[in-house]
Parts: sequence; C-alpha cells; structure tokens
Amino acid sequence: TWMLRIHTDPKQPAIAEEMFLVEDFVPDRTEFELTAAQDTVPVGSSVQVSLDGRYLYGAPAEGLKLQGQLTIGTKRDWAKFPGYVFGLEDEDDAETVRVPLTGLPDTDAEGKATFDVFIDSVPSTTRLLNANVSVQMSEAGGRAVERSIDIGIEPEGDMIGLKPEFSGGQVAEGGTASFRVIAADASGSRIAMNGLKWSLYKIERNYQWYRSDGSWNYEPIDSTSL
Repeated sequence: TWMLRIHTDPKQPAIAEEMFLVEDFVPDRTEFELTAAQDTVPVGSSVQVSLDGRYLYGAPAEGLKLQGQLTIGTKRDWAKFPGYVFGLEDEDDAETVRVPLTGLPDTDAEGKATFDVFIDSVPSTTRLLNANVSVQMSEAGGRAVERSIDIGIEPEGDMIGLKPEFSGGQVAEGGTASFRVIAADASGSRIAMNGLKWSLYKIERNYQWYRSDGSWNYEPIDSTSL
C-alpha cells in the first residue's frame, strides 16, 4: 500500500492525499490478429472473420476459448470519399446495437479459428453504419487478450454526400459558403441523381428556463426560417 500526499508547503498539512495499491502485473502471453473476408457487408448477410493466435514465445495458441461481441453504430464519413459527410447533421444519435457472438469455436492446432458474423439487425438512420467485431481469447490461466476489427455496412439505398469547402465549421460574415455534392450507390460508386433540390435555412437557438422539483434548468429551443 502506498500513500500519495500533495503539499503547497512541506511544513503544513497536505492539501490532498490518496492511497493506492501496487499489485503484481501479469503480462500478456498470447497475441492474435483478426481479419475479415471482405471490407463491407450488406444488411441481411454475413461476413467470415478469421483469427490467427500464437503464444509470444512462438507456439500456436491451440485450444483456447473465444468470446465476442458485435457492435453496430453510425458514422458520417466514408473512406472512399475523404472530406465528405453523409446523413443528417441534426439527427438524434441512433441507439447502438450490441449483440453477443455465441458459439464461437476454440482455436485449432495451428491457433486459428474462423466464424461467420451476421448483420441482420441495424438501427434506423440516415447515416452510414459500421460493424465492430470484438473478440477475446482466453489462455489457460484465465487471462484474456482482446482485439477488434471494423467492417463497413453497405447502405440500403443511394447516399448524398456534402463536402464543405471551408474550415472550422464557419464562414466569415459576408463570405461565401461553398459545398461540393456527390451521390453514391450502396457499393460506393458515383452515380447521377437527377431532380435534387436544396434549401438554405437560418437556425436560431434560444434557451428556455424552467423549474422542476425545486430546481432550475434550461432547454434549447430551435426555430428555422428560410
């Protein structure tokens, strides 16, 4: 047990103190890599994930237990189109979907394992989706090493991307806000999209104070005008 004390004057009592423990540290003895058979996967299908494990002294990580979780969340960037954002800016964050990966196999004699990850439940959103596959490999002593991999989920329809040609999210008063606009299909190929329209709105935000259960609080009130 150790004690940390902070003094502004060594002759005066400490202004703060904290007690902590220094315990034995057991370093990792195993390592593994995750790879996916493809970079993206459509909704309603699966992707094969492969694991290659080994002990740090070189031997294959044979017969070790695996546990995993699939996490599906939203994002606005698309690696194929740097600088562009997709989906509504003011959309409420969609609920993240977390699904345990059950029935994962043990590693084989070569320290390897393969399993399928199904993408069949996704949040409703205008944004892009990303699947994060996280896997834990436990050695005989119970210590687990965790690694993860991101897999893109193909959008279920065509997407519109915007690229602001100004920095910092703001334009000087009297200046010109320029944007580039693209349209892409689910595979990430640029497409023509006829009949697009755009509108410019001014958003004003005011704050409304209210009293609840004896305490004051506030909430933002947004209004838009053309």
